[in-house]
Amino acid sequence: MEKGGLKVKANSLGASGFTLAILSIVSLGIFGVITAVIGFVFCFFQQKYKPTKLGKVGLILSVIGLALSLIWIFYLAPILANYLNNYSAA
Repeated sequence: MEKGGLKVKANSLGASGFTLAILSIVSLGIFGVITAVIGFVFCFFQQKYKPTKLGKVGLILSVIGLALSLIWIFYLAPILANYLNNYSAA
């Protein structure tokens, strides 16, 4: 199957995107954001050219991983840093 110069023969992009989405949930922070975005792009192209269940699940998990990573970066990491800073000062 070829559309717009991109060949998607099987579920390779969906499987790769799914794996990156799982990795983004496990490894929060900047690395989690990067893997979530790449996983989302892979799954998006999988769904666009040859929709599969693995690609759909990968899209959902990528969004969840991105949200968790952003929550970690902007909310939980500063709280943890402040707590550790106060703990070491006491």
